Amino acid sequence: MTFREKSALATALTLSLVYGLYAWRAWGAGLTRAEAIPGMVGVVLAQAIVVVVAHIALAIHRRPERPDERDQAAALHGLRNAYYVLLTGAVGVLWLSLCDTPGLTVAHAMLASVVLAEIVRHASQVLFYRWGY
Repeated sequence: MTFREKSALATALTLSLVYGLYAWRAWGAGLTRAEAIPGMVGVVLAQAIVVVVAHIALAIHRRPERPDERDQAAALHGLRNAYYVLLTGAVGVLWLSLCDTPGLTVAHAMLASVVLAEIVRHASQVLFYRWGY
């Protein structure tokens, strides 16, 4: 596996684990805005720390490599797939806001759509590296 493939896999797994744990804890907890904001900031910081540590570990064992057309194609396929997920999530968030959904639910839906788009982006890159298109 190349460094970029390992990086995409590590990021997708980290996003899934950290935000999945946050969603599991926040789901149905009945948090107020004041209680939810520190949790949302904390999950973003935790994800950033875990990704940085994972990339440092990957970089230590990295062999020098140059990006090629395959890397660019994987990135473009990942971005395309993430765009569809993010666009669908944005429409869903707009719909939620028009249906008088509480603001915290709308905020969580927006966070979920961004995180899902990033997971799809990195997972699509890994799949492209493994199987191609």
